[in-house]
Formats: sequence, C-alpha cells, structure tokens
Amino acid sequence: MEIKISEIKELGVKVLIKHGYTTKESEEIFESLLWSQRRESSQGISKLFGWRIEKLPNATSATIEKNEPNLLLVNANLNNHILACNLAVEEILKNIGQKPIFVAGVKNAVNSAGSIGYFTEKLAKAGLVSIMMSAADPGISTHGGSEAVFGTNPISIAVPTDSNPVLFDMSVASLTWGDLIKYDDVNKPLPEGFAFDESGEATTSAKAAMDGCVTSFDKSYKGSGLAMMIQILAGPLVGSLYSKNHTNCQYGSLIIVINPSCFGDKKEFVNRVVSMVNEVKNSRKAKGFEEILIPGEGGYRNTNKHIGSVEIPEELYKKMTDFILGL
Repeated sequence: MEIKISEIKELGVKVLIKHGYTTKESEEIFESLLWSQRRESSQGISKLFGWRIEKLPNATSATIEKNEPNLLLVNANLNNHILACNLAVEEILKNIGQKPIFVAGVKNAVNSAGSIGYFTEKLAKAGLVSIMMSAADPGISTHGGSEAVFGTNPISIAVPTDSNPVLFDMSVASLTWGDLIKYDDVNKPLPEGFAFDESGEATTSAKAAMDGCVTSFDKSYKGSGLAMMIQILAGPLVGSLYSKNHTNCQYGSLIIVINPSCFGDKKEFVNRVVSMVNEVKNSRKAKGFEEILIPGEGGYRNTNKHIGSVEIPEELYKKMTDFILGL
C-alpha cells in the first residue's frame, strides 16, 4: 500500500515512543529507517519490530568516551545504535577540519545500525571519503557450519562526486534480519539453501531462520571470512564484546574517514571520480542488460520515486496501528 511520508512518519515515531524512546530519539531513529524505505532497502520501516528495537530500562544517552585529534570513541550506553552512530558522524564533521584522516568507533550498542549508507552518505555529501562497518550479534554461519557465529555485518563505502555520491552498502549475509522480517510479515518462504533452523537443519521458514541463522552472501569462505574480519574491526577493536550468545554480544561500528585534500586538490579528485563513473557506465554491456548502474544509483532512483509517499505492506501498516492501539 502507498502511504504519505507525513503519515508513516507520525505512525513510526509513535511506535518508537511506545518502545520507550523519547520523541527526539524516535524522530532521529525513524529518519534512518525512512531513508532506507525510500531506497527500497530491507533496512526500512519493517525494522520497527523484531531487531531488539525496544529501549532497555537501563539505557542512557550515548556519550563521547574518547575525543582525540584524529580519534573518537562513542559509548552507546546500551542505547540504540543509530543514535550512537549519528553522534559519531556529527562529531566527525565538527572535528575533522583539514585533518587527513579521522577514525571513530561506536561500542556498547544493543541493536542494528540500520542502513549504514545513511551515515557514509552524510560524510560523502560533506566532501569526505568514508568506510564504515558494523558488527551485530550472531546471525550468520561460517563456511562449513550451520550455527550462528557472525553478525549480518554490513560494510559501506561512500565517495563524493559532483552530484550523488558513489555509495556502496552491503550486508555480508545472504538475507538480513530486515529481509527475514519482511518474509515473515507476508508469510512467504525463503529461497532454498540460505538458512538453517535452531538445530542446524536447512529451512525456508523466516521465523525458524530468526532462531537459527543464514549463510553469508556467497555461501563460501570469502563471505564468511569478510564477516569475521568486520566482526573483529567493528566489535572487539572498538571495545564491544563478542559472544555467540545473543544476549551477551554487543553491537559496534567502525568509521574511517579520509579527507581527499590530503592527497591533492579535492576538486580534481572529484573530477577524476566523475570521469571514472562515466567510463564505467559507458562500458560495453553484457547481453540482456540495457544499462550499467554504479553503486548507489539504483537506491537514488528509488528515492526519487518516493518523494511524498512510500510503499509498505498492508500487514506492516496493520502491525503498526495495532501496536500503537495496544491490540
């Protein structure tokens, strides 16, 4: 169903307030979910439910634990990961100045950072190159295994251009938690070969996969190897605890920001990127393809389709309204 952005925002904020967040926190979290929904990403409004979204009673506002010339560490203090990442990005933009590089970590979060391209886009629009990765609680099996040991662990890289950034954003999972929620919302079976239930048996049930795990995106040692390295860099490196136990595993993020001016003229860098983009788009197409898209281009086209309204499943709309009404 098609719903006005103003209406879905009002509903979404009400859901988040009922989850325990302040109005300001709810609006901030929902902006990230709406950004994803407009791009037709699995990290959108469906994540209002079922991803440890409820605010913990002992959660407090995210704080800056370490602030050095080229380094920032944000403690989420058991609060929402999106809020902590927003604080990190705000501080990076305040402090990077003419510094060639800036690194920020986020630790002690309790849930998903959502689409991390939401954060790298902000940095790219400020003229910065950024690499971001986030670690989650276990939801992916390692190659050769059938038990959850790594998070769905996204990685995003964004580069400024003279218009929309080149924006790469992917999860290392074959199916994200948001995907599982979407399949479950409409009672649709998963593709075969991508998920295991709690006992390690192959499954096509989204609900069973939520209690079990999914494979890495390529179902090989490459995908699970990348998942492990992101788990280390966005987890233990920034001070977030890793555990196979979902309750004990903390979420974390690592953001690496590079100022293009440290290598030369920033405008010249952008011109080179634009020239490369044009060459890639004009390269020879394979049979069956009418156009070559660069990273992020499809998402920006989807965003432009959803200026005043977004599409959501009727089941999700009912779930939101029932939740607000306490049904």
